[in-house]
Order: sequence, then structure tokens, then C-alpha cells
Amino acid sequence: MNQSVPNDDSAGGKRPQPATTPPIRYDLGAMVKENPWLCRVLKIVQVNPEYLGLKLDALAAFDSSALFVQIECVNAVDYSIRPKDPAILGGGRLMEFHEQHRLLEKISQDVPNSDGLETYDPPVKFGVLVMDQSYVIAGQFA
Repeated sequence: MNQSVPNDDSAGGKRPQPATTPPIRYDLGAMVKENPWLCRVLKIVQVNPEYLGLKLDALAAFDSSALFVQIECVNAVDYSIRPKDPAILGGGRLMEFHEQHRLLEKISQDVPNSDGLETYDPPVKFGVLVMDQSYVIAGQFA
């Protein structure tokens, strides 16, 4: 006969639940600003647009190794994905991040597809992530 043995519960059934660790999120813009030689995007494999966001699956070169990465663009308001330049050998240009750029001059605080009825509250500070001939304008890159 199997009988369950009661656990010694000195907390009276109110044990604290283990804390779940949040997923690791990196500020890609800050990383690229700190180390401009961080990586170059060799190829953008897939683009997944979402509501107020964009996810890029890409092949990126870090030093001498290539890895598949997913770049999450939060509050993406504009992007242009172009094929890599066929005249470039060895990986192309380094990834660049800009907080001041000519592409940011005409970006408003209106939420996309809201016909100007909604604005970002609090205001979003947009940046531009340039990958070879492609770019994304968003509030955060992770």
C-alpha cells in the first residue's frame, strides 16, 4: 500500500515560488556603438514583421566565426531590406548604429497604421541599424 508521506511544511503552505529568470536581452545598439568592429551581417535570411516590431534572422560574422542570429527590432517604424552587394567579397560592411542620421529627420512619434490618432507615450528615441545596404529604424534592438 502506497501512502503519501506528508512533507514537513514549516512555512504553512506558503513557500516562496522560485524566481523565474527573465530572458537575456542585449541592447544591440549600445554594443555596436561601444565596439564598431563587433560584427558584419553576411546575409539576411528571413524577415518576420510583427505589430510594431520586426524580427530579422541573419547570418553574421563575429571575428572569424559566422553564426545565425535573430535581431529583434522593437517599435520598428521603417525598414528597407536589400540584397547584399554582389561586388563585395569577404562579408561586406560592418554593422552600424546611429542615433543621429539623415533617415531619422522625418520620423514622427505617431504610431504606424494609426492614421495619426495615436502617438508614442512616452516618446520613443529611435535609432538606425545599418547592415550593408539594408537598414531598420526602431526604438530598440535586441
